[in-house]
Amino acid sequence: MDMVARECGISKRTLYEVFPDKRTLISEMMQMVHEEHKRDFETIFNASSNNFEALLKIYRHIREFLEETTLTFYDDLQRLYPEIHRDHRANEVAHIRGFAQVIETAKSQGLVKEEVNSEIAAIIFMSTMSSLKEGNKYEEFNYTKSQLIDATFINFMRGIATIDGINYIENFLLKQ
Repeated sequence: MDMVARECGISKRTLYEVFPDKRTLISEMMQMVHEEHKRDFETIFNASSNNFEALLKIYRHIREFLEETTLTFYDDLQRLYPEIHRDHRANEVAHIRGFAQVIETAKSQGLVKEEVNSEIAAIIFMSTMSSLKEGNKYEEFNYTKSQLIDATFINFMRGIATIDGINYIENFLLKQ
């Protein structure tokens, strides 16, 4: 709490007036992060011409967030505050379902192969991404977290994409 108060430029007493304990602070912070992501994703989808464009923009957004998040944060959250971690996981289930719907819509836009099971693809992708954020299990390979996230996302997208979808991905990457 000392560190949080110092980073916010307020006294510890002021912090405790708003958040009575660490559990409340962490719970409120996690809820705020989920709400911010939801708003950001809605804005991205509204400004995108198709679901692939939206997914690529969301990927960049999530990548930036994960780069700022300490790898051990989620491990510590699960160990120290299991009930908050369960709530976080419930939000992840909602994200999987939403991601599956996005993939399904991208099928109708001709960007995802018809034979792709959208829900299974979303589960596999989100599980892979979760394994990258929950602890540094791969440090002996000397890749950065960003490199692993990039390879995971881009290869996933290429794997489910039609030729038009792959062309869209390659054009997006060239612009980056």
